Amino acid sequence: MELDFNKIEKYSKAYKKWLKQIPGGYDYDNCQCCCFAHLLSNAAEKEGYQTYKVCALLSEREGNKKGVSAYLPLADGSGFSEVKWDYHMAFALEVPVYKDSPKTEFLVADPVLFGDQLVTLKQWKQTLSCPDYAFIMARKGMSLQGSPRGYWLSGDEPADLDAHAMGELSALENRVKKQELLQEAVKTNPSLKKTLEGNYMAHYNPLKSMLCRGLKLHAQCKKTLIAPQERGRRCHG
Repeated sequence: MELDFNKIEKYSKAYKKWLKQIPGGYDYDNCQCCCFAHLLSNAAEKEGYQTYKVCALLSEREGNKKGVSAYLPLADGSGFSEVKWDYHMAFALEVPVYKDSPKTEFLVADPVLFGDQLVTLKQWKQTLSCPDYAFIMARKGMSLQGSPRGYWLSGDEPADLDAHAMGELSALENRVKKQELLQEAVKTNPSLKKTLEGNYMAHYNPLKSMLCRGLKLHAQCKKTLIAPQERGRRCHG
């Protein structure tokens, strides 16, 4: 069957709009994938989309015994660095993507790994080297491996999921903004760099650096449904 790129472009535009409705604090070392998944799926549901939570529990790589990881390009292009989480979660849309056909596929919205680009479920799993036996999914709001409402896999859920997710992402956004201010301060006064290295700046990478990594993500991500271009980002996992 032939893909209908008009449909796909529609979903892409909707996703970019939903991203603007939540705090946009992306950084390299964040543990908020469940918060992104929750708030974005809320936005999608309000527009009538069928949404799911998808979760990778293991990366099937040599020597890896637990957890998931992704290889993200370094900002300077000198290589890749492996980022690890206990698990990684995102949300997916079940939508028709073919011409003259109601057949549906799952498109994953994962701002931690892919910024504002949608990818197929297969591509998302490949990026995390997640085998089928270590992958779980459920309709949004349904139980997910012991989590009553599928919010996360970290024990008791917050009473108010919306407030918790928004609070966590707002705090993350503030950290990124502070980091950007520090970066500007270092440009003005280079002597500050040694003071900050190994402390705040070593822990939080700037937004621009993260987006740069995303744009260079693994060659396997070139074949997304949206366009044949490079794209691509610690959440909970």
